[in-house]
Amino acid sequence: MNPGFSSTNGVQIGMSQFSDIQYSPELQTVTVGAGLTWDEVYAALEPHGVNVVGGRVSGIGVAGFTLGGGTRKINLF
Repeated sequence: MNPGFSSTNGVQIGMSQFSDIQYSPELQTVTVGAGLTWDEVYAALEPHGVNVVGGRVSGIGVAGFTLGGGTRKINLF
C-alpha cells in the first residue's frame, strides 16, 4: 500500500464514461479509454491477436494504473 497514492483523502474522478477502444491493424496501434479496466482491453484485443502492456491484477483500471494509483474499478452508480 502507498498512503496518499489513491483516493485516501481527496477527490476521486470517475472515468467510466471514457470506455472506447479502437484498434488500427494498419497502424498497429490501439486507442484505449481511461475508463476501461485492463481486463476489458485484453478481451477486446484478443480476437485481433494483439496485446498491450498493462495491469496484471484483475479489475485494475487503465487510468489508475497509468497514473500510479492502480485502484480496482468500483461502480457506485
